[in-house]
Amino acid sequence: MRSALAAALLLALWAAAPAAAHVIASPAFLAQGSTQTIELSVPNERDAPMTAFTVTAPEGIDIASAEESTGWEAVVEGQTATWSGGSLPAALSETFGLEIRATAAPGSAELEAEQLYADGKVRWPVSLTIVPATGSSSSGGSGLVIGVIVAIGALAAAAIALLAWRRRKGPLQEP
Repeated sequence: MRSALAAALLLALWAAAPAAAHVIASPAFLAQGSTQTIELSVPNERDAPMTAFTVTAPEGIDIASAEESTGWEAVVEGQTATWSGGSLPAALSETFGLEIRATAAPGSAELEAEQLYADGKVRWPVSLTIVPATGSSSSGGSGLVIGVIVAIGALAAAAIALLAWRRRKGPLQEP
């Protein structure tokens, strides 16, 4: 039963993550107390090249290290990782690796991503979900997992409704 709930939770998180933000973490979940490397998919949606990228973690998530990417130098200072020295042209994407540790209680958490350009910056929230540690046994664990699954399902339904609405915005055609 617990394995089925965990599998359903992982599937729901995987399906809902792309609809959540412009900068996307993969995987978008990590177990409480674990250290894991996540990949941040960063698209440049502006006309100018991106010159640097930073990620700041909230309390309860610690940045252990940042992986260098081709042409980018990675530096970690406290709760912030910065990639600089590279250039990401318009309409292209880059993937940055970040090793993080979740010390917060299970639930949602948000990293703050910032794309820097010669003429300014753009900030994006990066949603993560901290799940109970594998093998943890607490009396309310099942209720939390079910609650998270219901919340993720609601987010997925909202994302699907938004996509359907956006497709209908085009001109109506008469038969």
